[in-house]
Amino acid sequence: MWFNDVDPCKLHPAISIMHEIAPGTAKRRVVTVAGTDGEIVSDVIVEAGEYIVRVNIAGRTRAEGWALREKIAAWAGSSGNRTAKLVPTHRPGRYYDAILSSIGDPQFTRGFATLDVTFLVPRPIALSASRSSAAGAGRMTPVIGGSAPARPVIAQTLDSDTDALTWTMDGRTILTVRGGLAAGTRIEMDTTHESLTADGARILHMLDPQHTKWRPGYAPGRHEIASSDGGTMEMRWRDEWL
Repeated sequence: MWFNDVDPCKLHPAISIMHEIAPGTAKRRVVTVAGTDGEIVSDVIVEAGEYIVRVNIAGRTRAEGWALREKIAAWAGSSGNRTAKLVPTHRPGRYYDAILSSIGDPQFTRGFATLDVTFLVPRPIALSASRSSAAGAGRMTPVIGGSAPARPVIAQTLDSDTDALTWTMDGRTILTVRGGLAAGTRIEMDTTHESLTADGARILHMLDPQHTKWRPGYAPGRHEIASSDGGTMEMRWRDEWL
C-alpha cells in the first residue's frame, strides 16, 4: 500500500504490512421527516469510515521496536491536517482520501511487534487514480464507470453571446445561468465543490437555483449532456466505487 506517495515497507527493512482492512461499503445515515403516510426521506448522509493497517515490526529489541514505531508515526502523519491519497494493496489503480486517526502501541511477542495504524476516511468511496474525460461541440456522451455516481467538472467555451445558458443531462436540466455572457467565455461547473465560474471568476449570483442540480445523479453508464450553446464542451471525472 501507499499513503501520501510513500510505501511504508520502504521505511525500514524490518517493517512490513500484515494486513489491511478497508472501509467496505460506505455507511449511509438516512434522514426522514414525519409524513401523513409514514416517514419521508429528506436526506442521505454518507458517514466516515476507517482504513486499518496492521504493521509488523521485526525488531530485535523493544527499543528498536519503539524506534521503528516513530518512523511509522512520521509516515502516517505526514499529511498533517489534510487528507492524502491512500492506495490499497488489493485495489491498484484506486485510492481513498484519508488522514491519520490513531496509532496503537507496539504489541511485542518474541522479538517481533505489531501495531495498528488507523486512518479516517471522511468519504469512504474509492476513486480512480486516473481521470476520464469526454468532449464535444454543444453536446457530449460521457461513459461513467465504477459503481457509484461520479462528481465531474463540466466546462464549455461559449460559441455565441447569450443572455441565458442551459445544460441538460439525458433531457433533464442540470444548469441554468441567467445574465449576459460573451462569446469565448469559459463556463466551468465543479460538482464536488459546488462552484460555478466564468473565466475563473465566480458567478453563483447568475445561477438559477430552481433549474440547477449539482448532483443530479452522474450514475455509471452512458449519458448525453447537451447545451443551449454550440460551443466546445468537456467533462472530467474520476470513476467511484462503493
